[in-house]
Amino acid sequence: MKPKLIVDWGSYDTAVEQLAERIRLAGVTPGGVMGVPRGGLIAAVMLSHQLDVPFVPFRKDRITSDLLLVDDICDTGHTLSSILGPQDGTEVQYRPLAIGVVVCKPKGYRYLEEGLWELRTFFGMAAATEDWIVFPYEIAETEDGYNGTAG
Repeated sequence: MKPKLIVDWGSYDTAVEQLAERIRLAGVTPGGVMGVPRGGLIAAVMLSHQLDVPFVPFRKDRITSDLLLVDDICDTGHTLSSILGPQDGTEVQYRPLAIGVVVCKPKGYRYLEEGLWELRTFFGMAAATEDWIVFPYEIAETEDGYNGTAG
């Protein structure tokens, strides 16, 4: 069985709070928060409350320069690339104000560090592991039963 890192609700809440604080400290004030389906939706709703800005339902064609685009994890950067296009910016049609991720894995951090479409990027928690990460809203078998409230 592949190793897993189980993130509980307390750790998840803390990571989202840290993400919100980093965004505030950077002086970034989005007009709204849009979450990448599925994992980014929960984080986007939480951030919309913490930053006191509207939650905006995801649609690629609704990504605008005043929105914070959020996902739960940046593992390799492939999800963000599939939404925004290649990092060189030649095919980018939709450019948000900034990108936020709750958890950033080592490969994802390197990807974001490379200058993701020249956008400001923020993360809540760095995970120094390549293990599979299971969030509290996901169903995952553990030795003690199930993660979170599912199951």
